[in-house]
Amino acid sequence: MDDELWVRSTLAALQMNDTLIAASQRAADVLGPATPAGARFGGAAEFLLLVNASLGQVMEQWQQGQADQNVGRQS
Repeated sequence: MDDELWVRSTLAALQMNDTLIAASQRAADVLGPATPAGARFGGAAEFLLLVNASLGQVMEQWQQGQADQNVGRQS
């Protein structure tokens, strides 16, 4: 079993969310933010931006923790 599978899966999810964010923002622009559909797409983009920001911070914290552990093992 690949020990880093979940890391790669999380990074892939971040990339997919970036794609969905861009598509949702484009749809909101095309439909207009004042329309119900445009507002839904705009809200979806905002939500995914927040999810990606949080998940990105978690990944950075995890990577720093891994680096710190590796330094400790080498000492």
